[in-house]
Amino acid sequence: MYGHGSVSVEVRDENLAGVIEPNELPAVDDEESAIEEALNHPIGSRLSDIVHTGDTVAIIVNDITRITPTHKLLSPLVSYLNAIGIPDSDIVIVFATGSHRKHTEDEQRRLVGDEIYDRISCIDHDPDDCKRVGTTSRGTPVEIFAPVLDADCVICTGSIEFHYYAGYSGGLKSLLPGVSSLTSIQKNHALMIHPDAVTGRIDSPVRQDIEERTVQL
Repeated sequence: MYGHGSVSVEVRDENLAGVIEPNELPAVDDEESAIEEALNHPIGSRLSDIVHTGDTVAIIVNDITRITPTHKLLSPLVSYLNAIGIPDSDIVIVFATGSHRKHTEDEQRRLVGDEIYDRISCIDHDPDDCKRVGTTSRGTPVEIFAPVLDADCVICTGSIEFHYYAGYSGGLKSLLPGVSSLTSIQKNHALMIHPDAVTGRIDSPVRQDIEERTVQL
């Protein structure tokens, strides 16, 4: 993969050490039904036990640099929230741009899909509009985008993949670096030089720093 496409290269046999392929997994026949099933039978508490009529909800989604099929997730998720008493007007979608540039309107629309974009308020993270909620034991200030902190419920979406210094992507990385201040991001990312900050380690110091404080939110 390269961006949203692919680039082909030719490698001569004498330079090819080998080809490593992932295990094959069965495909999901009906993606929307699978998402609905996960919402109705989650690991842990149901959203219906956490979110109630009158609550505001911030849904954090990946930005344009990630391959997460966000548009496939949002329709059943928003429908579920509507069904448990959360109207569109009480939902905001926040693009977790971290320290990346802001999106164009076309990019936002492409990420969430036309229907959701026309129904739900969609905003980019602003690293200059953050509130401080504490400091980690490693000295990282935890400063989170104000509209996220102001929401009664925050839902993080994304893909779980290998990450070259955080160990794995996904989860609370949506908060730090996704919707954090530049100061928070820089301090956390400075931990990438630690010898244990490598791919596939769930105890990467970068990941531990992320989860230590943000999990309390």
